[in-house]
Formats: sequence, C-alpha cells, structure tokens
Amino acid sequence: MSEDYRFESDVALSAHCMDVLVRNVGLLETEMFIAHLSRERMDYTEWRQNQFDDMSLEDLARATRETGKRIREARKMESALQDRPTGGKE
Repeated sequence: MSEDYRFESDVALSAHCMDVLVRNVGLLETEMFIAHLSRERMDYTEWRQNQFDDMSLEDLARATRETGKRIREARKMESALQDRPTGGKE
C-alpha cells in the first residue's frame, strides 16, 4: 500500500479500515464499535475538534509519538507477514 493511503473507492477504504480494526481490537470489539456508531447520533467533526481539549501540548506530543511508533511497528509486522511463505500451492 502506498504511504499516502489513497483508495480507489469507498469500498476499498471500508475494507481496509475494517481489516485494521479487526486486527487491532478484535472481531467482537469491532462489531460493538460499529453498532455503537450506528446507534449514536453525534457530530463526528465536533467530537474530533474537542477530543484533545483536556490534554496539554506535552501529552498530545507524547501520544502522537507513541501512535507513530505503533503504526511503524504494525507496518513492519504486516510487511513481514506478507513476505512469509504461505506453505500452500500457488
């Protein structure tokens, strides 16, 4: 996948996001999250704008670095899994 994360369609984006959720939080938790989003009437844009109001700049910077580290580690793991022989017939 390219570094800019552009997808050819909404379907491709949705499939990728579902895969990321399932791999990182599990199938049951992903289903619970989607059910919550479906039930909840909220303004997502407002929620995102106010999400970090209670964090100091230092806390936000630390969280950003930690997230970046987790993303890099996940990419390495994903790459290693893709490079691994499947053991099956091709």
